[in-house]
Amino acid sequence: MLDLVDFRLVVEPGAAAMAARDATLEQRQKLLDTVKSEANDTVQHSLQFHRELGVATNNGFMRTILTALHAVLEWQTKPQILSDYDQAESGAAHLAIAKAVSAGHATKAERLMREHLEQFRQVLEREGRLDDPIVPRPDADSAIQMPSSAWY
Repeated sequence: MLDLVDFRLVVEPGAAAMAARDATLEQRQKLLDTVKSEANDTVQHSLQFHRELGVATNNGFMRTILTALHAVLEWQTKPQILSDYDQAESGAAHLAIAKAVSAGHATKAERLMREHLEQFRQVLEREGRLDDPIVPRPDADSAIQMPSSAWY
């Protein structure tokens, strides 16, 4: 999981900044609506926020990468590792990020996303999950074989 968290720390703050610069008014509102819904404290809702942020970048490659990334997170994130406090903190972070994106504050959105992901890293560390594999690790001489259905 450490590789995944490190990857997110490189990509997602930039995506938040990009969304703050490039999102349409409708996308900004949808992001705000997503975080203000009653379900804001669930893992599924959290993943939806991050996917919506990818859409709001208006960059097809970024949207694709974030969609794939959060599909992996959906496989790996166990709801029971997030306490009520963790979920509330995540919801508050999402709201702050959405407000920064909506206001067009790219630097602030980037900083808030980085802080949010650092908090997630701390949760995984606390739960002893940072060293968990994301996918089976191949030996150095082989490649991971993805099922053909993964590309559809």
